[in-house]
Amino acid sequence: MHRREGYPAIWPEAPEDWVAPEREIAAWVALAANGRLLGHVGLHRVAPGHAGWAEWCAAADCPPERLGELARLFVSPAARHTGLGTLLLETATADARRRGLTAVLTVGGDNRAAILFYAHRGWRPVGRLDTAAPPLLFYVGPPGPAPPPRRGSRIVPSAPALHLTDPA
Repeated sequence: MHRREGYPAIWPEAPEDWVAPEREIAAWVALAANGRLLGHVGLHRVAPGHAGWAEWCAAADCPPERLGELARLFVSPAARHTGLGTLLLETATADARRRGLTAVLTVGGDNRAAILFYAHRGWRPVGRLDTAAPPLLFYVGPPGPAPPPRRGSRIVPSAPALHLTDPA
């Protein structure tokens, strides 16, 4: 993803710590039938001092410990436009709600595709940090109950992450 798509913008020194940081609550990995990685999303506790903390808390009317940050959402180019990104987003958002958390996330202001993706799924921007390069946009997830699981998707638990596998 980094070489082809530029995500993450700066490659971490310890990629495993970037994908699964200590503040991770849960994660989901989408795998093809042959085991190839198709996508990923994590649900994290909000890092102390996060730049979006105040905006998220004000918009959600909750303390920071009631926030769940969706992070590291990516889908391989081969799996784009299949609904996988939406499935990963809905799965992590539903899990946050089941835990009593308000789902929040950060998007790079130059990532037009991600901005449109979240807007079309009911996420609303609540703040921005213009001193970052690129600027960062802070979003709060759509209100409402957790959506029901999608028909035809299988969620298979494993440690330390849960795996979404395609039925094929």
